[in-house]
Amino acid sequence: MKNEYKITDYSNIGLPSVQVYGESFCYKDLYEFVGKHQFMTTFNLKSESSSSAKFGRSLTGVISYNYNEKKELANQSNPQNINYDNI
Repeated sequence: MKNEYKITDYSNIGLPSVQVYGESFCYKDLYEFVGKHQFMTTFNLKSESSSSAKFGRSLTGVISYNYNEKKELANQSNPQNINYDNI
């Protein structure tokens, strides 16, 4: 992982849910948490951030990738080498 996160796994109490908290997320980390298996996710955005002003307090959806994007991310060992223009 590129950044540090607080991770709470609720599967031990029967909920198929993981909560991940961090100050910032990189693209590769998001892929590892939710994109690899294309799980449904909700992002709670920081209040008064530019993202919150643009999208509201939260976003819900699926992070999806085409075959080539998934292949590139799965083989990527250094998140800083990801070509963001192609993803």
